[in-house]
Amino acid sequence: MFVFDFEVFMYDWLVVFKDVQTKEYITIINDVDALQKFHDKNKNKIFFGYNSKNFDNIIYDAILSGADPYAVMLMLFKETPLPTIYKTFKMKYYRPNTFDLMQDILGMSLKEAEGYMGMSVEESTVDFNIERKLTEQEIKDVLKYCIHDVDATEKLITYRQGYIRSKMNVCKLFNLPLTCLDKTNASLSALILEAKKTDYDDELIYDLPDEVILNNPEYRKILNLYVGRELNYKEKLKINIAGVPHILAYGGIHGAIENFEYQGELWQIDAASYYPTLMIQYNYVSRNLKDISKYAELYHTRIAAKKTDKAKAEALKLLLNTAYGAMKSKFNDMYDPKMANSVCITGQLLLVDLIEKIEPYCKLVQSNTDGIVVIPYDKEKIKEIIEQWQKRTRITLEVDICTGIWQKDVNNYIMKYENGKIKTKGAYVTQYLPVGDIGRGTNILRNSGRIIDIAVVNYFIYGTSPEETIMNHDILSDFQIITKTGSSYTGTYWRHKEGDIKVNKVNRVYATKHQGYGNLYKTKINPDGTIRKDSIANLPEHCYVDNEGIMKLEYVDRDYYIKLAKKRISDFKDKNMKQKRNLFDS
Repeated sequence: MFVFDFEVFMYDWLVVFKDVQTKEYITIINDVDALQKFHDKNKNKIFFGYNSKNFDNIIYDAILSGADPYAVMLMLFKETPLPTIYKTFKMKYYRPNTFDLMQDILGMSLKEAEGYMGMSVEESTVDFNIERKLTEQEIKDVLKYCIHDVDATEKLITYRQGYIRSKMNVCKLFNLPLTCLDKTNASLSALILEAKKTDYDDELIYDLPDEVILNNPEYRKILNLYVGRELNYKEKLKINIAGVPHILAYGGIHGAIENFEYQGELWQIDAASYYPTLMIQYNYVSRNLKDISKYAELYHTRIAAKKTDKAKAEALKLLLNTAYGAMKSKFNDMYDPKMANSVCITGQLLLVDLIEKIEPYCKLVQSNTDGIVVIPYDKEKIKEIIEQWQKRTRITLEVDICTGIWQKDVNNYIMKYENGKIKTKGAYVTQYLPVGDIGRGTNILRNSGRIIDIAVVNYFIYGTSPEETIMNHDILSDFQIITKTGSSYTGTYWRHKEGDIKVNKVNRVYATKHQGYGNLYKTKINPDGTIRKDSIANLPEHCYVDNEGIMKLEYVDRDYYIKLAKKRISDFKDKNMKQKRNLFDS
C-alpha cells in the first residue's frame, strides 16, 4: 500500500509516494519515465490519497497521457466536466487502485485534519502561481510540504481503519475490482443493488399507509402537511406534541423540552434500523433496482451475520444505511425522491402515532428521527402499547434504560445510561471523551476547544466544577482551537506585539494571558480596491498561534476556557438566555 500526493505548478510537477509498510518515500520530479516505471511496477497495489479522486487521480492520468498537468489543473479548478477534460487532452485512465480518504468525511480539508490530529499545520511557502521554473530551493520547500501532507494522509489511515476495512470487505464480499474502492458508499450501493437510472414524475406525491393511525384531532393536522396535496419542501409544521414543541419538515421530526434536567429512570425508545426497515416493510426501496427484493436479502443476511461474521455485517451495514441517501442524490443510479420522501414522512408519522398511544402513561422528553425519550409512569402499559404498535407497524423498537438527562435544546443534550455509558449530542458537548477513553485519538471530525465540552459534561454527570476539570487537565491538544478562513478571503493575519503577521488559512491557536498577542483577522479586497478586515469569530482576545506544535501547557490561559464552560452550563440551565432558540419563533 502507498500514500501519494501530487503538486503542480506552471512549469513543474512532483509527486511523493510513501510505502505504508516500509515507510520509504519515493519522490518523482518532472520525470514522466520514472512515473511510468513506478506505475508499471505498482499499479495493482492500493494507493491512499486525500481528495485524490478530484485532483491527484486526474493529474496522474494527465502526466502518463502526455498532457500538460498545469493546463489540466486549470480546467479542474474551473469545474470543467471530467469527460470534457479527458477528451480535450486525449487522456487515458492510468491511475492505480486509489482510495480517497476525503470521501464521506464531511468535506474536511487536510489542513483541518492535521490540526485535529495534533500534527503541525503546514501550508506551502511557495506560490502556486509562479510563472517560471521553480528554483532548487523552492523544489525542496515544496517537497517538504508534500511529504508532510503524505504523512498526514497516512495518519488518517489509522483514524479511519473501521471505515476502510468495511469498504474493502464490501469489495471482497461482492467480488468487485479494487478500482471500486474509489467509489462513494452511495455509488457502491447502486452498483451492488444493480440500479439503473429512471425518471419519474411523482416526486411530490405522498401515499399515506394504512398502518399510520392518528386519532388526536390536533395531531391529525400533521397530515395536512403531506397528504392530499403536492409536497412543498419549503414548508414545515410547528406543533405541540405531548406538551413538547416539535418541528416536522422534510428532513425529519425534532422536538425537546428546552433547558430540561432529570435524574431518575428514563426510557430511550428507538426504532431498530428504522429507515432500512421502512424501505423493506413498506416497499420504499428505490424502484430503479433490477430486483427490489435484493435489498431485503442483504438486510436479512446482515442480521444473520451480526453474531457469526462481524466483518461481513459491518460491510452490509455500510450498503444498507447508504441506500436511503442514494435515493435523494440526483447523480446516483438509485435516485428515487418519491421513495426517499416516503421513508422520511412515514417515519415521522409513525413516531407521532407511537407518542399518541403512550402519551397518557409517560412524560415525553425529546423526539428525533428514529426514536423518543420518555419518563415512564406506567411501565407495563407502555410495554403493552409498544407490543401492539410493533405488530401493527412491523417496526421493532428497542428500549434502553437511562438514569439522567441534561438537555439544553433539541440539538444539545447529555444522557447517561444505566450501564454508565454517556451519550452527548450537539456543538456544546459532542467532543466529550473521558480521560483514558479508548476513543481518544480516533475522533478527528472535530477537536477544537474539546476541554470545554469535557468540563460541561463533567459538571452535569459528576458534579465537578469547571475550575477543577480545567485546572487539573494535562492534555494540551484538548485546549487547541482550530480556525479556518474561507476561500473568499485573501489572507489571515495574527495581531502580534511586533506587528501583524500573516499566518495560514487553517490555524491552531490557544488562549494565552500574554498581552502582546492578539487575535486573528481575515482580509479580502473590496470592489473599490480597498482592503476589508474581518475578525475571526469565537477566538480569545489573546491568542497564541501554534501551527508548529511548540506550545507549552503552562502558557495556556485556563481562565478563558473556564469562562466559556460556565457560559455553556448557564445556557443549559437558563430558560431566559438571550440566545435561546424558541422553536416557535419565526
